Amino acid sequence: MQFLDPFSPKSVSPRPFLAIELIVIFAVTAAALMFGTAGSADLLAVWSAAREVALGNPDQIYTPNAPVFSMRPPEEWLPALRAAGYQGDVYPYIYPPLWAWLLAPVVQYVPFEIAVLVMRALNGIMLVCSLIVARRLCLPDASKGQHVSFLSIGLAGLLLTHSGLIALYENQPQILVGFLTLLAIERAENGHQTLGGVALALAAALKAYPALLAIFWLATRQRTAIRSFVFTGVALASLSVFLAGWPLHAEFLATLRTISNTIVLTPLSLTLDTTLGQLLWPGEFSYVPSLALDITANSTGWFILAKPAVLRALDMLILPVTVLVFAIAYRKLEFIPQARRVLWPATMAGLAFVGPLAWSYHFIAPLCAIGLLPICLPRIGYALAGLIIAGLSSPSLFLGSRPSWPHIPAQLLGSLAVIGLTAALIWIAWIARKAYLGHRM
Repeated sequence: MQFLDPFSPKSVSPRPFLAIELIVIFAVTAAALMFGTAGSADLLAVWSAAREVALGNPDQIYTPNAPVFSMRPPEEWLPALRAAGYQGDVYPYIYPPLWAWLLAPVVQYVPFEIAVLVMRALNGIMLVCSLIVARRLCLPDASKGQHVSFLSIGLAGLLLTHSGLIALYENQPQILVGFLTLLAIERAENGHQTLGGVALALAAALKAYPALLAIFWLATRQRTAIRSFVFTGVALASLSVFLAGWPLHAEFLATLRTISNTIVLTPLSLTLDTTLGQLLWPGEFSYVPSLALDITANSTGWFILAKPAVLRALDMLILPVTVLVFAIAYRKLEFIPQARRVLWPATMAGLAFVGPLAWSYHFIAPLCAIGLLPICLPRIGYALAGLIIAGLSSPSLFLGSRPSWPHIPAQLLGSLAVIGLTAALIWIAWIARKAYLGHRM
């Protein structure tokens, strides 16, 4: 694995491969646009919250707090959406207030259908750019063959799984979060720490969990990235409080606490809590039908459970321990850049899996690195990548797309796939470390 050794001769210089990348970007964007204005329920949640702000109803952007997170939107949204002729499912807004305020002027002048098409194109572009950034992070000196292989396997990992495909269909903001997270780490690893800190702060301002990655910058003493992250994060938080006021942020934080204390079981909810919940407490879940604007549509739904005390205690232990273990690993890899680069996607996957709530599209960023498996593990890499893609594949949803009790097989398969991806990437980082140490001896 000569390419894993940072001290090996660079017989093949990295090239931009611009033509290949542009072709792939165009093809994926065109495919995304074929969805038209269908779906986009996740974008609709953001749009609806911004509309309430524009109408002077900021108290209606979050669902009233309850003991359990039901994943249903405020009832006040529905009359206006039905009057506008929207159909399909409606989900709640669970992002910081800042984005509802910033988008409020836009929703007054841009029709939702136009926004859907614009975001389809942008998400298609960002999905491919995430792959390109992941390659520059993990294999900065890739040959042309490795570059093509990385992109090809990565595209399969995104477009043949519900991680990428459903995110594209629903115009999920997680595509932007994943892109910004990968960009942040790639920029910092390639000597642009200020830009990396800004990108990570933007990602954390959309979804809080990317902020955990800044801890590992501390472990590797990337002080410029930390300063940039803190400065940008404080500026965004201050702007959000200035625009929306503190009471709404308190409501947002209360929503996050409710989410943390709830197990939401669907084929797409891939966390340790969800997996343990459906295996150990299968009879205690309650079924919640989705809110569909088209009352003639077949109702889908999900199962919810107030998190048992033992799982709450486990959460208080396992996430800090996971962060600590990764922090120690990064400290040991401070001067082994290739191993550290490969460890980043594994960290993203591991933290998402042990977190309170993660859907399959939360693993877009680590899944962008699945192309490493055939390159770094030539004997079994293709088989491992194939098994991971199969576990997350869209057809697997038919095993549990409708309420299936006591277990939802697709959720178990997806969780196993995520564990396999995380373990494989950690293994590759270990191989890179051994290659480095062997070269030094």
